[in-house]
Amino acid sequence: MKSILGRKIGMTQYFTSSGLAMGATIVSVGPCYVIRKQEKGLEVGFEVVHADKLNKPKLGVMNKHNLPPLRIVKTLEVNPEPYVTGDIITVEIFNEGEGVDITSISKGRGFTGAMKRWNFKGGNRTHGATQWHRRVGAIGQRSTPGKVFKGKKMPGHYGASKVTVKNLTILKLFPEKNLMLVKGSVPGANGNLVIVRYSHEN
Repeated sequence: MKSILGRKIGMTQYFTSSGLAMGATIVSVGPCYVIRKQEKGLEVGFEVVHADKLNKPKLGVMNKHNLPPLRIVKTLEVNPEPYVTGDIITVEIFNEGEGVDITSISKGRGFTGAMKRWNFKGGNRTHGATQWHRRVGAIGQRSTPGKVFKGKKMPGHYGASKVTVKNLTILKLFPEKNLMLVKGSVPGANGNLVIVRYSHEN
């Protein structure tokens, strides 16, 4: 299984050879440095920064393995056998036309009502309705069962959660710039950290 870290750059249009326009997302991926091998994965570092940006424990780990200071340290679920400490993983592990799963943190929307959070219809806006336009409505019965069931869809915190979009097709690779162009949209805001994995749906 192939996997790498990256950042979402933004969306653009992509034109196929037949002239069809489609939405596409530019993702900056790698290079990732292998810090250490684990039983079922690799601990990798991403984004070279100035040494002043890291605390001493992190900097000590980088110096121990003769690696540059790296801002992001994550564990990737990949087969660790082919790799050794210090190896560099780049966008070239993928091929154009392959499907990838991309995981990121979705945009946070704060505390929202049921209409925005769960697509509730809301109440009447006429026929004498008073302050009922965006309310939830009934949330349970009376004495039986005499409680609100767990999991009831109600207002609350929305967004800022881990989201995975599966089987996005790689339209184009730019190895010299460490860029990947994928079909469709990727969760989160521009600049968000993303994990790109080879899709099992290929």
